[in-house]
Amino acid sequence: MDPFTIFLLVASAGLKIKASQDEAEAERDQGREDIRQATEEAKVGRKKSKRLLSKQKAAFVGAGVSLTGSPLQVMWETMYERAREDEALLRSAKASQRVRQKRAKATQTAGYAQAASPLL
Repeated sequence: MDPFTIFLLVASAGLKIKASQDEAEAERDQGREDIRQATEEAKVGRKKSKRLLSKQKAAFVGAGVSLTGSPLQVMWETMYERAREDEALLRSAKASQRVRQKRAKATQTAGYAQAASPLL
């Protein structure tokens, strides 16, 4: 093989590796973004839930209802459901992040394999 062909093969291999690394990093970044968005959505949901609880409390007190028994149960269930929704949201985002990390690793490995194939 002449030196120019060798140079082209090595350059091509380097570019394939770099491209796979960039693609893998993009997957990792998206996984981190998924977590950030889920955390933000959970925060917004908690704020909405707190406003709803305040409205429920005001409605109960305004109607002369004591905040014990059923009214308290309604308020507790509202908070419990919000917490479950937040948990599910974050669990889903973490699962998505794990999938993206695995995909990133596979992409990077494939890049090395593709880079090495013409040299073999």
